[in-house]
Amino acid sequence: MEITLTNKNRKLAIIITIAALVVLGAMLASITFEFDIVENLVMSWILTTFYAIFAFLIMDPIKTVFQERRIPVIQRIEVPVIKEIIKEIEKPIIREVPIQIPVENQTIRVVDRPVIQKVYIEKPRKKLNIPKFNFIASSEARVYHTRFCRLGKLVKKKYKIHNNSKSFFEKKRFKACKVCIQHKKKI
Repeated sequence: MEITLTNKNRKLAIIITIAALVVLGAMLASITFEFDIVENLVMSWILTTFYAIFAFLIMDPIKTVFQERRIPVIQRIEVPVIKEIIKEIEKPIIREVPIQIPVENQTIRVVDRPVIQKVYIEKPRKKLNIPKFNFIASSEARVYHTRFCRLGKLVKKKYKIHNNSKSFFEKKRFKACKVCIQHKKKI
């Protein structure tokens, strides 16, 4: 069984053997000179840098790395084909256009049928009889407002108390709203 090496395989074999030699040389240098850990790291960094550059140059020499890339040439279309296309384009286009002929004796047929339209009539809604009170109070905060006050509209339903007179709330010792009744604050 014969093993034939191509050019790329030979280069790869050379690179691997050199890597093994570099590792052995680094180990021998470390043992003979008794390097500490920092010196070993610096030595291994220098050796790997030079080895990487060397391996790169062996696999792809500088010529092929910096070689100009060839641009493919665009094939030209033959002239007779273009002339045939131009002849096709220059042919006159024939279109059929419908012509309207006026008709003089048109009879209109009138049919008397009743037109039935369905119209839905809505029943008038019954107006709900909801009493409108002039004042709203909060049993939680013990403050009363006019019914148009923004703060009065924020009172929760379970704490709302309605009445038409201020005196009702004053008797129960509710405070007047500073925004809508006393006009002291603007929000």
